Amino acid sequence: MIGQETVAAAEAAQLQIIAFEIGAACYGAPLSAVREIRAWSGATHLPNTAPYIRGVINLRGAIVPVIDLSARLGGALLTPGETHVVVIMQNDGGKLVGVLVDSVSDIVSIARDDLRPPPDLNGHGPDPLISHVAPLGARLLAIIAPPLLLDAGAALAA
Repeated sequence: MIGQETVAAAEAAQLQIIAFEIGAACYGAPLSAVREIRAWSGATHLPNTAPYIRGVINLRGAIVPVIDLSARLGGALLTPGETHVVVIMQNDGGKLVGVLVDSVSDIVSIARDDLRPPPDLNGHGPDPLISHVAPLGARLLAIIAPPLLLDAGAALAA
């Protein structure tokens, strides 16, 4: 029993993250929020939506908003091509959203002790979409908060 308790404690001290790339930057999200990864095949644009909402896709009968994470974080809109992917995430209530990124790079374990709050880079506080920053080799991984990202999909209903 002690061995199982030790393994359970070690697993609880780690957070499983799916890492993805946008340009030279590395972002991630808790693996528990990810439902699937799809190749970019376009989205249907809807009028009167935020610029970072690329449109909607039909995912086995569910209409899912697709958010351009680069644009949502203040960068340029991505120009999707054959290598771009959409990471489908789901919140505890079952709401789905797709996140357009350049590529998915890995699934990594991050020690919870290595999680740091994001810095305030503009004097207005950190972007609430970024929940933590953690080292990943020689790089830093900005971890997004899927519940807030999923709320961004509500811009379709506005």
